[in-house]
Amino acid sequence: MRTYIPAAEDYAYDQPRHTTTKGVLLQRTRTVVAGDHLDADIYPVLDWQYSREAGKRGKTPEQMRKANFRRAFRYFVQLCNANFDDHDLKCELTMERECSFDEFKKIKRNFFDRLRKKFREAGVKMEYAGIIESTHQGRQHHIHMVLRGGVLTRDEVEALWGQGTANVDRVQTKFEDKGLEGFVRYMTQHKDTQEKLMKRKWFASKGLKKPRPTYNDSKFSRRASMKLAQAAQEDAKKLFEKKYPGWRLVEYSLHYSDFLPGVYIHAHMRRK
Repeated sequence: MRTYIPAAEDYAYDQPRHTTTKGVLLQRTRTVVAGDHLDADIYPVLDWQYSREAGKRGKTPEQMRKANFRRAFRYFVQLCNANFDDHDLKCELTMERECSFDEFKKIKRNFFDRLRKKFREAGVKMEYAGIIESTHQGRQHHIHMVLRGGVLTRDEVEALWGQGTANVDRVQTKFEDKGLEGFVRYMTQHKDTQEKLMKRKWFASKGLKKPRPTYNDSKFSRRASMKLAQAAQEDAKKLFEKKYPGWRLVEYSLHYSDFLPGVYIHAHMRRK
């Protein structure tokens, strides 16, 4: 039997449109564990004949851009959560003068050479992930990044930069249920930076743990998925935490389609 696996953007509405499970063969669960965080996506696998209407839902370029950004954003957040925690540093470094992007790349490379030397002297592998933000017609540049802690103090990182303003602080996720998501959202608040994220024009050290999904076709049944769609927050919390022992539900969302049956569910959880 031919099957159809819809994309997340096929289910774009917050209000119920189709609550039937007719044509839904099973509910697939995609789980990604990144450090103390877990993302679960529960979505239907459809009989092909019930997916023919999906192509009629034309997606505008802006809708596709938003969908692409959501995917890139979530991956980058998972990458950061998988590799960095409260022992590490978040850095915002800004040039004091305007310059071309080519000149800035040389300045960044020299700065990273100085950082690597300090890490090498300490016998610690340098690990980092970040993105460059460019404003003022692409001539004012900023580095936003997360850096392995325990080697340099905040003052030392700021002194090594030496090109303008520097704001270095310790990562604090103790009271952040989504870990580094808030910092990544701040990093990518400008459209230019969002475009870089979507085109994978961010930088990261080699050897970072990659967020890798696992799939399960029996964790949530069709009935359980519809129960989730109709559940109050407290019921959803009990159901998710029963399915994922040792994890606490932070948030979940439901999305529906004009053309496809079933419901698309996303949940974010944090390790208890």
